[in-house]
Amino acid sequence: MAGALIIAGLVALLIGMLTPGGERESVALDWLWCPSETHCRSVDVSALELIGPAGTLKTVYVGADRIPHLPLAVHITAMASAEVRWNGVLIGRNGLVGDSRAEETPGRFDAVFHVPTALVHPGTNIVTVHLSAHHLWLPVARPIHRLSVGPLDARSSGVFLHYLPTLIVIGLLIVAFATNLFLYLLRRSAIAAVFALLAGAIVLQAAVETSKLTLTYPYPWQLARLVALTGLAAFAGLVVTIAALSWVREARMRAAILLMVIAGFASAWLLLPWWDAKALWAFRIGVLGALVASAIGTVRAAPHAHLAGIAGIAALALSGIPGFLDLGYYLTFVGLFACQIPLAVRAMRPAPRVATVPPAVGDGTELIIIPNGGSQQRVAVRDVLYVRADDDYSVVHLVDGRQLLATMNLAALLRLPRARLLRIHRSHAINPDKVEAVHRAGRLARTVELVGGTCLPVGRTYWDATANMLTSHGADGRNALAPASAETSTQIR
Repeated sequence: MAGALIIAGLVALLIGMLTPGGERESVALDWLWCPSETHCRSVDVSALELIGPAGTLKTVYVGADRIPHLPLAVHITAMASAEVRWNGVLIGRNGLVGDSRAEETPGRFDAVFHVPTALVHPGTNIVTVHLSAHHLWLPVARPIHRLSVGPLDARSSGVFLHYLPTLIVIGLLIVAFATNLFLYLLRRSAIAAVFALLAGAIVLQAAVETSKLTLTYPYPWQLARLVALTGLAAFAGLVVTIAALSWVREARMRAAILLMVIAGFASAWLLLPWWDAKALWAFRIGVLGALVASAIGTVRAAPHAHLAGIAGIAALALSGIPGFLDLGYYLTFVGLFACQIPLAVRAMRPAPRVATVPPAVGDGTELIIIPNGGSQQRVAVRDVLYVRADDDYSVVHLVDGRQLLATMNLAALLRLPRARLLRIHRSHAINPDKVEAVHRAGRLARTVELVGGTCLPVGRTYWDATANMLTSHGADGRNALAPASAETSTQIR
């Protein structure tokens, strides 16, 4: 099953790579690039890097036989200053074009130049755009996002309609952030904190993505916007991987997956030429890391691990949809939170109160049957040191240092026959036979020290019952409490 998940994920990733429509926008290709007055060549404007001194783009616009009914405009979305001429007549400047950084004044990232109706001739019209981009502070393989001639009012309404679904999705992401933050404040759940952090990063990323609808800024800030989007995408991918690592028990394996993901982020940053592609691959790499972790969790029959793997496969396949970064990316996370929040709410159920009955007395040779997915592990009571809650399942720590995963929550594990465990905290239960000391004050206030030096906190609502139970447990002849006067801890011999 685990191998099938990883193979399916790689196939889905290949499908996404073969449909890279979401990584680049189409720009008109019928332009000539003229770095000098005597030399021009045909170029793909979407791949023009604008390295070096100022240059000029030229194209031919064929006018109708009569004056067009709608006024025309030259639309430029580019990280460059621009000066536009129509049939040799200057119709506008965006910033100040210069041959050096000192001579150039950055223009706006998005600009529209109205074409006077009197300048539009039937037949051939020559459009020239003089450009310079000396204020870019990082290499940009695609500084020109759009360069076209069209109706004067088409651009602004088109951009707003393009981002309208994203604006609606932002509202759902804010709800996910607020819900996870509330769950964390309510029960201090680590997984709720992780998802609150993830939702906050995605909300911030969506806000940066749609900021160009309301903000008018010089073109160097567009590069800062792209860097922020890429960094937030990498951060979100890393958080997704970290959340999935809860299914991986071995520290070395967790470290290996994290290093793989971080190396993937670095490779995408250094090797891919387009900033959209860097952000897209940051998402894909984070999902791949989570997919590997969920595959490992599937082997161990961890709750919901196989479902997370299937969701990762679907996300990798969807990442190739055109315009994925503008909407599909955020919808994917909305789907993730829609599945995660009900599970988190269920995990937030109040912990059961401390039992008033002391643990049953035995000689320690009794066996506990611990379920682990489709298998069962037999463990002697005397070999158990303590148990730690981990969302819907538990980790049993043994005296010899081993850890066993139990596919049941802590409350259910405590109800197992012959368990004889004592709950001291909503996240911990101990074997009372392994207690060395109970600390009551000082730096280790309200803690229990176990054999081997492990110290665990005792919850405030569990403190009185824990101290009383350990005292009565010591009176059965197997353990005895040493006299305790004003000392800060009680030793158990």
